[in-house]
Amino acid sequence: MSADVAITIEEDGSYTITQEELLQFATDIEDDDMTAIIGEQGDDTTVTGTVLDAESSNPVSGAEVTLTDGAGNSYTTVTDDSGNYSVSGSIVNEGTVTIEQEGSITTSFVVPAGEETNGGVTAISEVLDDADMRVVVTWGDDPRDLDNHLWLYDQDSGQELDHIYYRDMSYNQGGGDRVTQDVDDVNGNGPETITIPNYEDMNMHYSVHNYSGRSWDVDGVEEVQVQIFVGDTLIQSFTPDLPDNPQGDHWHVFDIIDGVIVPSQDVSTESNFELPTSEEAASARMALTSQKSSQVMRKSQALAKKLTVMNQASVISLLRTRSSQTMAMVPIPLLRKKTLTVSSQSAITLTTEMVALPQQNWMLQ
Repeated sequence: MSADVAITIEEDGSYTITQEELLQFATDIEDDDMTAIIGEQGDDTTVTGTVLDAESSNPVSGAEVTLTDGAGNSYTTVTDDSGNYSVSGSIVNEGTVTIEQEGSITTSFVVPAGEETNGGVTAISEVLDDADMRVVVTWGDDPRDLDNHLWLYDQDSGQELDHIYYRDMSYNQGGGDRVTQDVDDVNGNGPETITIPNYEDMNMHYSVHNYSGRSWDVDGVEEVQVQIFVGDTLIQSFTPDLPDNPQGDHWHVFDIIDGVIVPSQDVSTESNFELPTSEEAASARMALTSQKSSQVMRKSQALAKKLTVMNQASVISLLRTRSSQTMAMVPIPLLRKKTLTVSSQSAITLTTEMVALPQQNWMLQ
């Protein structure tokens, strides 16, 4: 006897299984499977963009681009010879786009479900030495020309060592190490990139200059993104979080004091900034550690709750008919074991294996 049961899931996520169908599954003595997709129905989502090399600004061909969501949906494509990609699929709530290339640092960003999103330019960086940092800025077609600016300071004396930008693109640290601006883009989108060996050995201040617009109170600045890579990890990203009518042509993004990244998020003139103290940097580190711990705890709690729902409540829901009858507990006087498997695609699979078990009431779990 076959125990295959077809289940139709409605647009609102509901479905029906009758007593007859359930008992057919419960009394079949052959190995059987029953799978049902659980949860919300996703919305059609499309993300397009371009992947460039952070150091050379050249297109990256063959990078793997994956669109996923919290419900387990996953769709993958690869970039073409021009570095372009388009990935589409059904996404619940919001999606995450992850870009991977062998030998490069994985990067990702979040997109809304049910929309067509232009992800713009994503610059991927090769894996660095553990003590090295790379700062990458990308943007849209406008403003046309943005510039990296990085000030370097001696940690002991506070003396300025150098100011890295398009007119002075390197600083010799000694011992064969050199801070370098790898790319200076003047045609829109970026990337512009600065690489800093042994970044914890110096204090720093970083800003982005709107060279072409001379202001941050203009259209397009919302597409600017600064990413910080260390070793094999993207450790922090910044987008402008600015007040209304900001005054100035420099977006002062962050400082690094004693190896600690301290967000700045201020708009002013080129030299109108002040480095945080070591005490302020230490406080920033503690606040960031506490924030990350809270985020990890919330994600863990959400995952545990989701898995509990998937493994218990969703199974009980599966056994309910749309009438008044509920089959949450089913007598199955058979010598076999029912096993529930939750897959990464938000599906449940009920399988059967022969075992020597006493007669008892079974919940399919």
